[in-house]
Amino acid sequence: MIEDGQELIDKLLADQEVAMSNVWVFAGGIETLLSYGLLKKQEDVYIFVKNLEGITQLQEDIAWMKGLPLYVEMENPHNAELPIVVSHASIGDFWDLEESNYKHFEFYIMTNRNRPSADAPIFNIYGHTNVSSVVIGHNFVSLDTGCGRSDGSGKLSAYCVETREVVV
Repeated sequence: MIEDGQELIDKLLADQEVAMSNVWVFAGGIETLLSYGLLKKQEDVYIFVKNLEGITQLQEDIAWMKGLPLYVEMENPHNAELPIVVSHASIGDFWDLEESNYKHFEFYIMTNRNRPSADAPIFNIYGHTNVSSVVIGHNFVSLDTGCGRSDGSGKLSAYCVETREVVV
């Protein structure tokens, strides 16, 4: 959203055409852009709108997102050997890249869709990959049960670190 949102802002401010083929637009971006007033629907067609108030708000929100941590690390009350890491995508198998190759680390923490191997050095709680129900492994919890699905079939799920309880 940060990169594609800024690209969208730049194009709107420069009065350039914005293509609807943008992957971000089809991954929840339509609803987001409607909420900023940067997109409107006329009949069955979406049209981008150069709404300066919406652009300003999106810029402020992007600046806020840039200040957020890439992941959250915490102590594991059940296993001191495996720190808990909460991240967007599965990062267990790439944890060592944080020190040696941060660009690759950042890439995997945002895009990886593979479950971590059993010998990953962290207990990773992540989303990014839709699962029908929360999956709990030896060293991971995959909890993206699709609450943002446009067809309404998904659920919002959470995992309590202290009790190991899944809440749906």
